Amino acid sequence: DLANSIEATQQLQQTVDALRVDLSAANDQIHILKMQQLPEAQKKLAIAEDMLSAANVELESAQHELRVNHDVIISTRDALVKAESSLQTMQTEFLVIRTNEQV
Repeated sequence: DLANSIEATQQLQQTVDALRVDLSAANDQIHILKMQQLPEAQKKLAIAEDMLSAANVELESAQHELRVNHDVIISTRDALVKAESSLQTMQTEFLVIRTNEQV
């Protein structure tokens, strides 16, 4: 019985040792994969950051253009209002002149 227990213990120890070797190999493989994938992930992140930066530049440019266009629209509207007022004044003056001519 004692011999069987000793043999079983030795077999368990061998199994534990084999599992430790497997675990160590698996950890080494994980480390290798991390080292291989990390630079690729960093490259992809850098590309994404560059794309985001470019998109932000485009957005700022579009916002500036929108503000400029808005200012142009406001200026044009103001000019049209003034032109309409001038036209109404001229029409009134024309009517006054016509009326005076008829009198």
